[in-house]
Amino acid sequence: MSKNLRNTVEAYAYDMRGNIDSYGSLEKYIDPVVKVSFLQEIEEVVGWLYADGEFASKEEYTKRLDRFK
Repeated sequence: MSKNLRNTVEAYAYDMRGNIDSYGSLEKYIDPVVKVSFLQEIEEVVGWLYADGEFASKEEYTKRLDRFK
């Protein structure tokens, strides 16, 4: 179950990064200041996924995903 949540967090992070980055479908709708902050948060979560988040609990993955949404 945790592996599915991990994959969901990872997919959501990459999807959102693609949508708000240059030429993304949401790029023109996001404030530049918010965009920079959100992209930094995405990079932090992606880094966490491949380090300490590799074997995190279901609750931790859920918390990270809820924070994005």
